[in-house]
Amino acid sequence: MRFFLTTDYNWESKLDHAIKNLELRDFFAERKYGEDLSGGIGVVLMCRDPALDFKQRIRLSKKEQSLSMDVMLDFPFFVSATHAQRREVVAKSLIYEIPRIVKKYRFTSFDVENFSSDLERIVSEQLLSADASRFDHLCLERASGF
Repeated sequence: MRFFLTTDYNWESKLDHAIKNLELRDFFAERKYGEDLSGGIGVVLMCRDPALDFKQRIRLSKKEQSLSMDVMLDFPFFVSATHAQRREVVAKSLIYEIPRIVKKYRFTSFDVENFSSDLERIVSEQLLSADASRFDHLCLERASGF
């Protein structure tokens, strides 16, 4: 299955640094969960101020057999959080939001349970394990000292 993860780039949130360890594309490329989403799943991590009332985009393309979605993250939190806190929130958001959205659709040929289990395992391994902090020393803890 094809899996795409990207961010809306915002340097203040340091979201790009929080997901530096995360490599889902290769992991999911080797797995098959059924034909209904053979075109893949695309995820955009959106770090926006909740006061701006951005709406989450979710799009199922039956023709392309793909599902794309936004995973919404709290910008003020990310600006003030530590790297470990950012990784934890991203991991929990991915583990919760993606399966929740996939389960909204009635696929005839997609193993949601195995996909969700694999997603939880690989995200936890890459963002929450002891090795996840290996790049933290390369980046300042806070986005700015203004």
